[in-house]
Amino acid sequence: MEQINTTCKNCGATVSGKYCSECGQSSKVGRITFRFLMNSIVSSVLEIERGFLYTLKELLVRPAQSIKGYVAGKRVKFYKPFAYVVIMSTITSFLVYLIDLNVHARFGYNYVEIDENTFEYYLALTSIFFTKYQSLFYFCMIPIISICSWLFFVKRFNYWENIVLNTYITAQFNLLIIIAQLTRLFMDGTVSYTPYLIIYFTYIGFVYSRFFTKPDEKSLLTVIKMVILIILIVLIYTTGLSFAGIMSPWW
Repeated sequence: MEQINTTCKNCGATVSGKYCSECGQSSKVGRITFRFLMNSIVSSVLEIERGFLYTLKELLVRPAQSIKGYVAGKRVKFYKPFAYVVIMSTITSFLVYLIDLNVHARFGYNYVEIDENTFEYYLALTSIFFTKYQSLFYFCMIPIISICSWLFFVKRFNYWENIVLNTYITAQFNLLIIIAQLTRLFMDGTVSYTPYLIIYFTYIGFVYSRFFTKPDEKSLLTVIKMVILIILIVLIYTTGLSFAGIMSPWW
């Protein structure tokens, strides 16, 4: 039977209760056994079920309210933003890889001769990479988009709170990427991202309008700023997607 330690095995501080007041580790720490490993697996599964799935559901049902609550301090039930976006991106990249293998097996590869000294060649190289790892592209856009949303509403939330906001929003876009890739299985192996981007930008606008504004706020200036911000974000994304080769250049 494991006994309660009077000294924390993690930091060496004196422990007077169930948890160390200095580092938070449980005072009931024994040797690693089969039972310990099984309990760890169960705890991990429950954490994913209660935290990850709860966050996924809340960001679909009430995204702005959930993120605003997280920023305000209601964080116990939510999966941490960066852990959430990493898991979502990893799952998406793996599924895209499997779908890509299936599509190439059914429809084959299309090779096109392109002069290495042209801009089209650069687009082709970046397109190959970012088509496979689109989640990485959207992840890299988080700091840029956050600068824009912060500058437009600088008095309401700081930059890092905007990072959290856009991290959660970006993580949810992985769902649309998966749906878009799945349509390739029923088409000729190609997909148009335009309708999914429209849904994404609509989602951003919906979340922003409720995150940055107060329930009783009806300021025309706020509405104008919101419209300009969404237009700016659309231009930034489409420009980035164009240079990444994921979509045809809009210019």
